[in-house]
Amino acid sequence: QRLLFILEGYGNHILIQDHHIQISQEQLANMLTTSRQTINHELSLLEKQNIIKIAFRKIEILDIEKLKVIAQVHS
Repeated sequence: QRLLFILEGYGNHILIQDHHIQISQEQLANMLTTSRQTINHELSLLEKQNIIKIAFRKIEILDIEKLKVIAQVHS
């Protein structure tokens, strides 16, 4: 949900460019008040489903529709 929130423009526009979010896992963990390890685990699950691609301090959204479905299920 937070990735969609950022991507849809409610976050810092400097961080967003063509479905790429410039954010570290540590920053995302701090936003969600959880551990970096938890974020890494959840992002890895999304990456295995080809929904996102993880890079250094960057998350690329590959399938925004699937991400929206997952966000709805977990809301």
